[in-house]
Amino acid sequence: MAQRATDTQVIAPRQARSRATMERIVTTTEELLAEKPFEEITIAEISAKAGCAPTAIYARFSDKTALLLELHARFIRRAAETATSPTGAITGIDADDEASIRHEVAEWTELYRTNHRLLRSMLLSDNPTVYRRASELTKQISRRLATALHHSIGVDGTAAHPDEDDAAARDLDFAVRTALAILQQELIFGPDQPTRFEYGPDEIAHRVADGVVAAFRRHRHIGEAN
Repeated sequence: MAQRATDTQVIAPRQARSRATMERIVTTTEELLAEKPFEEITIAEISAKAGCAPTAIYARFSDKTALLLELHARFIRRAAETATSPTGAITGIDADDEASIRHEVAEWTELYRTNHRLLRSMLLSDNPTVYRRASELTKQISRRLATALHHSIGVDGTAAHPDEDDAAARDLDFAVRTALAILQQELIFGPDQPTRFEYGPDEIAHRVADGVVAAFRRHRHIGEAN
């Protein structure tokens, strides 16, 4: 039975020393995640590597799920920063340049791959907080791409609102949902992929990008025709 989100707590430290201890705990867990799945990491192991007592961990995290949620929150912040960084700004996506769109999608796939153990644990956690965060990140990516497309084709010479429920926004939204679902499926199934053929990482990234590019291309051409 999954633990309720209300049962899980991260106690924010108030003193500098306590904040430093919390940072060591989180950093240590991230380092261990680079070596093995979260399920195999023990509190005793984190305690020994971080140089703190197990009680210090429980003073800041009600349980391992709380620690996992903190790791996920940091991942979400990094992902959001990537999406709004100078190299990932709306002006950095050229809706008329396929390579620019593919570069954007490549950033998602790399983010998923480099955090695959964390994200797999999160997807399997059956935690409503995780699903809410993932949903918001997906919507943010969809909105960002819709904005880039509308800036490209325009509406009467001006950019449409990215949340407008039109055909272009819906197609892009579904393309993003499909792309991220495939990446999430990769995380969950691991080596036992539910496909008849084997697809390497590069081919998956290329095919995922194809779907997003197709949505851009279809509506960009419509905009040009108008």
